[in-house]
Amino acid sequence: IQTDTDQAKRWLIVGAFQAGASERTVARISGLSSTAVRKIYLNYRQTGIPALPKQLSRRVKQKLVVEYDEDGNLLDDSSDEEE
Repeated sequence: IQTDTDQAKRWLIVGAFQAGASERTVARISGLSSTAVRKIYLNYRQTGIPALPKQLSRRVKQKLVVEYDEDGNLLDDSSDEEE
């Protein structure tokens, strides 16, 4: 849940960057870290939304990727097939 003050702070970051302020200055003005400021602005440039980019949870990152061939057979890359 985003509050109005969080949203206002993110737009302040975008405006400050567009006015030519440095990353360090914007971080000091907003009270956020330089890393957070950079990520918010880069996400704004990519998506048009001044927010921290959504990150995948650890559980999703660790999920196995399972691949099947056109016949529906499980592909196993761990074993080398000899031809």
